[in-house]
Amino acid sequence: MSNFRRFLIEFSYNGARFSGVAKQTNNPNTVHNVIHDNLKNTLVNSYDVKSDIRISSRTDAGVHALLNTAHFDLLKLDDLDDQDLCKNIKNSLNTIFIDKKILIRVLNCREVDPRFVSRHAKSRTYLYRLGYLNNGPMYSKELETIRKIDRCLERDSFNFSLPYLFPLSGFLSILDADCVTELREPFNRDLFFKALELFNVEKDFSAFTTKQARDEMVAKNKNPIKKVELIYRTNNTQFLSDYLHSYHEKYEIIELEIKSTSFLYRMIRKMVGAASDVARGLIPIEQINHMLNNPEKYYFTNLTSVMKPNGLFLKNVEYDEEKLKFEKSK
Repeated sequence: MSNFRRFLIEFSYNGARFSGVAKQTNNPNTVHNVIHDNLKNTLVNSYDVKSDIRISSRTDAGVHALLNTAHFDLLKLDDLDDQDLCKNIKNSLNTIFIDKKILIRVLNCREVDPRFVSRHAKSRTYLYRLGYLNNGPMYSKELETIRKIDRCLERDSFNFSLPYLFPLSGFLSILDADCVTELREPFNRDLFFKALELFNVEKDFSAFTTKQARDEMVAKNKNPIKKVELIYRTNNTQFLSDYLHSYHEKYEIIELEIKSTSFLYRMIRKMVGAASDVARGLIPIEQINHMLNNPEKYYFTNLTSVMKPNGLFLKNVEYDEEKLKFEKSK
């Protein structure tokens, strides 16, 4: 057993290029499968990968990572010097990813205590980049006309026509196409921020996930109570905004940072979707409090939106440094 060694890697990826992170037996194009298969090929002569890699945070398809983590165990097969093993793992994997045009990069590799588990993180922080037209030139002139059209046609909301007449993606830079989730007009920015503040709590978030995730939560005795810390920044701009055509200048980016020990499946996308629905006048702001205080009443309803994943990034996975310390046996 002394030949077994455990390693932790930190890595980033473009989630738009993968079918999610989690292992899938019938789909090789997941972050887990790509890293695991190439790791085995990299170490084939000197080491055996003795366990599946254990990724700390299983993001959905389309969600990116600035930093995710995983641990794995290796069994040494020869007596060659491995002083630079961590460096070699990092460089070898990155060389393969670059050659194969795979949008994953290993940021760091370190040996850790054999008892360390990557999923036992102190906290996880997500970044959500949201875009909207700030008094867009078309909207300011045509908004009232669209209201009248939808009222005459007895539609529930003029949101029915607006996205088709003026798609927001037309104003979004192609450089941010995979990195921003768009907020549909009409959009009350102040009400959106007020709704977001309601999530700065320690509550049962089980109304902000799926039925399948709730069933798994019950089966595995997982705790739906999460302490969430959420902050937002405004007046941000698109990537390389100083060099973009004036066509894009009315598009503004809001950045949310959302931190907790862990998150339920689709929890962030449902939280922000609910706040967006409040800002668009689709639900009253009081409903968010009701969903947090009486989640079981909302288990079988789909009253709130699920935001798209393309603006969501796993920003950081934090551990207690003491748990990461490793001392080589003499």
